[in-house]
Amino acid sequence: MKKQLFTFLLALLLLLVPLTSCAKDDPPTGEQTGTTDQRPQETDEYTNDRDDLPADLDLGGQTFTIFSIAQWVAGGEFEVQEAEDVADGSDLEKAVFERNTAVQDRLNCVIENVESLGDTNTSEMYTKVEQMNNSGSGEYQLLVTASYRMSPLAVAGFLTDLAALNSIDLGKDYYSQGYNEALSMGDAQYLLTGTFSMGYYRYLMANMFSKKLFNDNGIAFPYELVREEEWTFDKMYEITQQLYRDLNGDSVEDTGDQYGYVIMTGNNSSFTDAFMSACDLHVLTKGEDNYYEVNINASRYSDAMDKILELLMGEGTLSGDSLDASLVYSKFANNTAGMITTRLYGLEDAAVAEMGQTPGYGYGIVPVPKLDAAQQDYYSYVQDQCFTFGISSWFTGDWLTEISQFLECFASESYHIIKPAFYDKALTLQYVSDPDSVEMLDMIGSNVVVDPVNIYNNLPFNTTTFRGIYASGDNTVSSMLASQVENGRLREAVEEINNAYRALANRN
Repeated sequence: MKKQLFTFLLALLLLLVPLTSCAKDDPPTGEQTGTTDQRPQETDEYTNDRDDLPADLDLGGQTFTIFSIAQWVAGGEFEVQEAEDVADGSDLEKAVFERNTAVQDRLNCVIENVESLGDTNTSEMYTKVEQMNNSGSGEYQLLVTASYRMSPLAVAGFLTDLAALNSIDLGKDYYSQGYNEALSMGDAQYLLTGTFSMGYYRYLMANMFSKKLFNDNGIAFPYELVREEEWTFDKMYEITQQLYRDLNGDSVEDTGDQYGYVIMTGNNSSFTDAFMSACDLHVLTKGEDNYYEVNINASRYSDAMDKILELLMGEGTLSGDSLDASLVYSKFANNTAGMITTRLYGLEDAAVAEMGQTPGYGYGIVPVPKLDAAQQDYYSYVQDQCFTFGISSWFTGDWLTEISQFLECFASESYHIIKPAFYDKALTLQYVSDPDSVEMLDMIGSNVVVDPVNIYNNLPFNTTTFRGIYASGDNTVSSMLASQVENGRLREAVEEINNAYRALANRN
């Protein structure tokens, strides 16, 4: 059952165009209808969606081991199986097998997968890579886990400068240019990610609404509000208030009632992490030398928090740190929650998946709302669990060259095999009859913002810092900025990261 639900989610997510962050990637052009011959063509013409590795590249049967640490929902992306094992398997398993076969056949190599599933919030990746580098064992050629767990490896000097490798073209469509902007430092870049990775899609955040509750209460679906640039926190709060019903008649707002909006808050909740990007709030930007600098608009932060807390604490909303994800999804699935904010992998919840396929009980998707109508655009967020990829700095010479060729081929083949396979399947799901949600997904995917502060888990201020405020309902953002930013703690921490990268540049 887990694999079937997981496959459903991936199929849905592949409706999205290539995502961006800070900078915008162009949507794909032309049809993608299954797999074709993926070998590079003999041409001098540069193509941005395919790698430029030599057509006759032969890596002599070399084995490349991918070591990944992933949450359960993100597992299976690098799985290696035999043909007979996937014959009756899921679409995901078949697509992964085809991608692996294409890479192995093209390069004459072998792929091995070492996957650790469960909690990514550990030091396991750092410890293993440090041990590998110190011992010189070099057992893992490609390193993959959540972005905030890969960044300490880069700062510590454990990773290779990918921008210096001739085989890797960071300008290709399958690499996220927005993430490139956030991850690059000076002339170097030690991590990458992009639309070739399913982990890039799984953690995209959006708002979902119950079509049944909106219809039953005579409320227009919010698609037109989005198009008219009027889908704001104020408008969402207005709708939220209209949908509350005391279902059990006890005159007490409790979990047995119907709400316009349901969201889990608190330090253990990531559901609120999208608000910072949605309101166009920034912490770090880049200076002329392409190093980080603190850039915070304190008054905008305070104004945004007022609007967000009005929604979270106001009439018609069920929120708090006593809720859990299962309650959020169950209330949405049984149509006692008009709207929720979720990572798109939440669609794999069995009850939500069934709701989406039940006539008259489906859901729609729209962006997380803007701060106000004056805000230029809708901005989306990919949670920091997003996979990023790196290569250990222990590798040098021909071995490093071959690993970089493997990574480039792997990214290119993933982009052309796994994505189209699920894109085609997605067309058979609910969105074939809901072009409005397809349009909204396109908008969400085209406006992802990645603030570099959310890539580093050792900074004293990032999007998770607000979780306590969302739970308490008290707008203490001004004092928070004063204590964590104005007194220099954040700036000092950022400068330490900058200095570490400058030292690596001098070392190289």
